[in-house]
Amino acid sequence: HLTKVPRSVNMERLQNGYLFPEVNIYAQRNPHARLIRLGIGDTTEPIPDIITSAMAKQALALSTAECYKGYGPEQGNRELKRAIAETFYQDKQVKENEIFVSDGAQCDISRIQMLLDSSLSIAVQDPTFPVITFKYILSFDLKICNLKKNA
Repeated sequence: HLTKVPRSVNMERLQNGYLFPEVNIYAQRNPHARLIRLGIGDTTEPIPDIITSAMAKQALALSTAECYKGYGPEQGNRELKRAIAETFYQDKQVKENEIFVSDGAQCDISRIQMLLDSSLSIAVQDPTFPVITFKYILSFDLKICNLKKNA
């Protein structure tokens, strides 16, 4: 089907190879190679019962008017941030208002992208998670350059 919705010209700039298929091809061609898989979505152990039980208990509590709270505070859950500060940063004297809890790096990268003008030059480490590079290629007039370390 043809539509009149214009396609982003940046889609043409995406390179083939999402890395993971390339790793699979390498593994097939080199069956004796010992690879450490750092891919996505390949969990190796079940979630411990203490976690699933707590999640189930909390989910059930949300079905009551007394426990349902709706959206959390705009600046994040103070109790969680306080616990993080006390547990991990007590000796560094980090305050709870200096802690930011997010739902993941990809969302954070997208939020940062919203703040940047698409004409800016940015640096992306290589190698990096392919989706990060793809997001920048789609959003910016990104030119891929290799920076070489002086010998």
